Amino acid sequence: MVRDDEYVTDGSGGTTTRLRSEIDPLEDAIYGNFHRKMRREEKLMLTLERNDVLSEVDTLNHNLQLLQQYDWMRHLPSITRIDDPNDYDELESKKNLTIIEINKILRKYDNWKRRYDKLTNDIRTFNQNPHPNDSYEQDEYSIPVAQLRQRRLMQKRKLLGPIIKLRLNNGHVIIYDPEKPSVSVKEDELCSNQKAISACSPRSTSASKSASKSSNVKKKHQITSSTSSRRKRKDDEYSSAISTPTEYQGYRIQQTQQVDPVDLESMEPKLVQKLNFANDKLHNITLGLDLPLTGYQDFQLYRGWLVKAYDFLNQRMSLREQLDRLIPDSQEYTGP
Repeated sequence: MVRDDEYVTDGSGGTTTRLRSEIDPLEDAIYGNFHRKMRREEKLMLTLERNDVLSEVDTLNHNLQLLQQYDWMRHLPSITRIDDPNDYDELESKKNLTIIEINKILRKYDNWKRRYDKLTNDIRTFNQNPHPNDSYEQDEYSIPVAQLRQRRLMQKRKLLGPIIKLRLNNGHVIIYDPEKPSVSVKEDELCSNQKAISACSPRSTSASKSASKSSNVKKKHQITSSTSSRRKRKDDEYSSAISTPTEYQGYRIQQTQQVDPVDLESMEPKLVQKLNFANDKLHNITLGLDLPLTGYQDFQLYRGWLVKAYDFLNQRMSLREQLDRLIPDSQEYTGP
């Protein structure tokens, strides 16, 4: 703002005071009408330009639909230039090129429309709150450094996610940090770097491990004993229900024998097949022994288990086919 300087002298003539006038010769009200007129003209031109763009987009969509119809050869000369209307190769090539160009222009319009909507939304959001971070930035200069560091850490955790620690059974811990590469460290080293050393001391860790191990052993013993008693009770009920297990629907059946629990991993495949099913001639079927599983077992799947599973399935299917051949169609058989 331009101000005029005035000098005032007191009555004695010895003192001169400089005064500044508050009158602005170029006030904003002088340009207000012209500014409003220019804004109206700019808004009108933007509206006309937007209408032209929308009209052109509608025309392109209509032409694209015409080229995708069965009578596209009749509409193609009105869309692009054709030198020889009787040349089918020219018509086909120019049709494909025209479709490619129309799709390219439509994609460009979609990209512009998406960016325009985003910019309009950003402008509207800024007008509602022109300075959203002024108070926050001023607050950063007044708070302690430790509190500021904690605040920024919380912002990063909210944006990227927390640090994940995956404890393995071999005494290592995998640490996943969104801002750093994943690393694997020993659990003892991790505990030594933490502030609460007493909570991660080897004595407490070994005590907790021994307590968990004893609880697991007790739980395993309970599961094993309950499973064994349940299997024994089921076998007793089965043996009491069948008084003469030598015949079943007119066929001779060899009674199963009780065996001690064995380790399936140490058994040969032939022995496993023999325990699963043993087939004799057509008129004599031997039901195989049940696989003796212990009550509580930990195992891992590998190729040996897959082979045994396929052998078990094949023997089971062959036994079902043999039973279907032996039992007449009039009798109902549910199968093993």
